[in-house]
Amino acid sequence: MTVQQHESGDLQELIRALGDLIVYCESLDSQAQGAAQAVTGQWKGMASDAFIHQVGIWAAGSSSLRIGAQDLHAWASAVAQLYEAAQTESQAMWSTA
Repeated sequence: MTVQQHESGDLQELIRALGDLIVYCESLDSQAQGAAQAVTGQWKGMASDAFIHQVGIWAAGSSSLRIGAQDLHAWASAVAQLYEAAQTESQAMWSTA
């Protein structure tokens, strides 16, 4: 028999941490785009092209991390709501018995 257990506070902390990670990744995306835009007007040539290419690769990874964090945040939020609803129903059931 599988036993389900959760700590509401721990789950809420996870949700907060994932939210912070999303904000951080959004900041990284913005900084990467800003860095690429800053050099395009002042820096020309192969080195500039290579830098912009690497920023694009880095930004794609950052974007993937952000999307993954958003998915995990949505999943953890949904789980927290389900656990809270089940706990509320269980308490109501046992308080009337």
